[in-house]
Amino acid sequence: MQLRPWPMAVCIVWLNAVCFAAPAICGQQQSRPLRQSGSDGFVSIFDGKTLDGWHAVPKESASDWTVREGAIVGHGSADRLSYLVWKDEHLTDFELTLRYRLPGKGNTGVEIRSQPDLSGKRPFEGYHADLGHVGIGPHILGAWDFHFARRKEYPCPRGTRLVIDEEGKPHSSAIRGALTATEVRAHQWNDVRIIARGKHFQFFINDKLASEFTDNARRGRLDQGALGLQIHDKGMHVEFKDLRLKRLTPAPESEERLRVGLQKQLMVDDYVIAEKHNVTREVGKVTKHGIVLKPTLPTDFQSGVVSDGPDGGAGYPSHFGWFFSPHWDSNRQMFRMWHMGCKREGSGLAYAESKDGIHWTKPMVSKNRKSNLVMELGIDGVSVTLDPSVPYGAPDKFKVAYFPIKGPCQTRLGYSADGISWKFYNKARPVTGRAADFSNQIFWDPIRKRYLLPCREDYAGG
Repeated sequence: MQLRPWPMAVCIVWLNAVCFAAPAICGQQQSRPLRQSGSDGFVSIFDGKTLDGWHAVPKESASDWTVREGAIVGHGSADRLSYLVWKDEHLTDFELTLRYRLPGKGNTGVEIRSQPDLSGKRPFEGYHADLGHVGIGPHILGAWDFHFARRKEYPCPRGTRLVIDEEGKPHSSAIRGALTATEVRAHQWNDVRIIARGKHFQFFINDKLASEFTDNARRGRLDQGALGLQIHDKGMHVEFKDLRLKRLTPAPESEERLRVGLQKQLMVDDYVIAEKHNVTREVGKVTKHGIVLKPTLPTDFQSGVVSDGPDGGAGYPSHFGWFFSPHWDSNRQMFRMWHMGCKREGSGLAYAESKDGIHWTKPMVSKNRKSNLVMELGIDGVSVTLDPSVPYGAPDKFKVAYFPIKGPCQTRLGYSADGISWKFYNKARPVTGRAADFSNQIFWDPIRKRYLLPCREDYAGG
């Protein structure tokens, strides 16, 4: 596409990008950890011969744990909870893989981020990945259990995705394609993978996601603790082998799991995608429509005179069409566009409309009805957004960010009920001390629940 040196014109390119419903990839599709092998960061925490590095809790249950034929064997000798605990009792973020087998019936599991239960209710407080024989039920086999002394213990059965909010309230949803009981091999060896990273915890059996949860609670969340294998019942027999541990780098705040709900997502990157398998990202075909809006009004020209020749001014052939903001207005069922008319006093923010996005008109909406200006002041770096967090008709449905061509190069903000008549926030004073000589834009982020204003790095003259 060639750009004419003058006069400047607005060119529209429509990209047939695809918006997916977020749950298809982000919210409901099962996550699957990548298989690791070789020099992958995992270390063995069981030598296959001894219980070196492990100890029993309570101490009197030590005889419940032995090693036989390369496996840790647990046998419940009394009516009590018995744990075999790994020596590092301050584990934070990690990935654990192991194999387990229940020759008969039983209730067992893996306790993580465990700390001594001072109430005496159990030996430990902790998060518990529940294991049991096939048929024991989804509330145990493949479930997360919560062993708390002071907090509420939430249900998170097999097939459940649980999010605990900051106030400690649970929010549950179903996991599409989660582990079923038929995928667990009765009386045989089964593979287990547990991932604890930040506030997010995943539990896999035989490479299928069984359950997961995110603990955002401000009070009582467990951020570090011990790792232990459990015997739950007297007379039960359980075996564990191939225990391997990989310490993980703590997740930055920006990488913690996002609740995208049913919001549509434009999958231009992997920001809201935890993992993906056997999919590719392809850009849709582009249809070019060429020039759809030309300078035709005096306010479109630096010189203030309509001309087919060079417009001149400030070293640029023209400023028409700079910083344009096209939007679909679902209330009026039309495309609406705001753009910089030209860069001089007496011009400002211009406005155009279209039914199809290709054929545009310039309504005479200025105060004197002689131009399409909706803000008659010299501006630069301007953009307009429609705020999805407020309804049509609200006084601040439309928002504008800009900087004036006179005064400090710093962002100002305005608002409007209709996109035509504008008022200003902060009495039209700057809202940031950062330099603003680029496309200023304020927009609502529905995931973070806050307004964002991108800024460039300051420069010496700013």
